[in-house]
Amino acid sequence: NGTNPIIERMAILSRFKYGSIRVWATIGYAVATIIAGLIYKNIGPYSLYIFFAIGELLCVIGILGTHSILPPIEKIVEKVSMTSVFKIKHIPFYLIIVCLFYGVTNVHHLYLPAMLKQSGLPINYVSNVIFVSTLSEVPVILLSRFYMNRFTNKQLLMSCFILLVIQFFTFSFISSVILQIIIVFLTKTVATMAFVMINLKIISTIVDNARQNSALSLVSACKSFSSILFQMSAGYLIDFTGYQMFYFVLFIGSIIGMILVFFFNVPTNKELKVFH
Repeated sequence: NGTNPIIERMAILSRFKYGSIRVWATIGYAVATIIAGLIYKNIGPYSLYIFFAIGELLCVIGILGTHSILPPIEKIVEKVSMTSVFKIKHIPFYLIIVCLFYGVTNVHHLYLPAMLKQSGLPINYVSNVIFVSTLSEVPVILLSRFYMNRFTNKQLLMSCFILLVIQFFTFSFISSVILQIIIVFLTKTVATMAFVMINLKIISTIVDNARQNSALSLVSACKSFSSILFQMSAGYLIDFTGYQMFYFVLFIGSIIGMILVFFFNVPTNKELKVFH
């Protein structure tokens, strides 16, 4: 989680198109989900950690070869503190939105497989659902240059929360597993992947270049912190009330997020072309 914002920014700064790099993360995640389902079923859950370690080693080897695709890093004379980043206009309000978005989406990602399994789907079918929903990120990434620079930051943020409202409304009030799976295909990773790119665009807009990595790290820290709080609460909520009430709470959270975005006067720099 700590390396995610840095790797995303590396993809932005490289001489290649962001989408042509980022799409491989989606493909890798989707394929790994299928492989993990087969390993879980045919070998055992503990063996997953062995393959995870192998994957981490491959990541290290890959990162070592990225220096050739990145521009030279300018050394910053002045020391950048998190306090100075937090004092930037729009950052505190934006971090509240970040906490809410990642809080509801991370607990959804965590408990969705368990919910589908409880609904009667075998574990390998669950992994297939996650696989297909992950592939829905591909057009979102590859077509990013056509819409990310066209719409304002506020419009893009609002669209993400609208997708969450649709998603959690379905899980709260519609009991059809087939319809729930269709909504997962259409909205689950679309919203989260879009938010990753929107976050990069917003930080590039409201934070100067010298402090952008620090700002991205601060966003990542808020993401992790909110995940801890929401996951602790979600576990108790599911145990005592069930998944329907759990998703109703997430539905209310997404409505609150829409309200916050409505009052968020985030600027948009039309001359800044983050995605090309």
